[in-house]
Amino acid sequence: MARLASARQAFGTLGRQFGSAVTKAATQIGAEKLARMNANKPTGDKLLERRLTGLIIGAFYPVYNELGFGFPESVYRRAMYYELSDRGVHVEEEFPSEVWCKQWKVGFYRSDLMVERRVIIEIKSSQKLSASDFRQPVNYLHSTRTNVAMLLHFGPKPRFYRYVCTTHGGENGNRLVHVKESNELPL
Repeated sequence: MARLASARQAFGTLGRQFGSAVTKAATQIGAEKLARMNANKPTGDKLLERRLTGLIIGAFYPVYNELGFGFPESVYRRAMYYELSDRGVHVEEEFPSEVWCKQWKVGFYRSDLMVERRVIIEIKSSQKLSASDFRQPVNYLHSTRTNVAMLLHFGPKPRFYRYVCTTHGGENGNRLVHVKESNELPL
């Protein structure tokens, strides 16, 4: 028994020393990997419309928690309108936009909500999102001068998707859209 206790004590000391070394090495490797991953990213607070998207996400969860899943999109749209308005945010429902192809006006649509004329919100309340549901905010961004959109899914589980459109390269000013899915505040 004494030998077993002595072995446990020796192993415990060795394990702590080894564990500490492993933790330090893993931390160093993690820091180096993170530095490589972020090497091409701009420094500082460059998240477009951080404050507004944070307010939108902060309104999304209370509305979802109050209403749950199963109502039509119009109910969630109106609830988000009131929730954001109560938070002092300027919101417009069914915001009209035109679609242009070269010099021709080829279409017209209404986005669910426009927040301070800077963030488009599309609301869905289906069981699952389809490919066209994910594509809709992309099309909105391509046809407007707005750079940020959010897709709020009032499904069986609340989900949101953040879309960022940037002008990138070329004489024609191609607009690229990046999508981030998250259930956390944007970082």
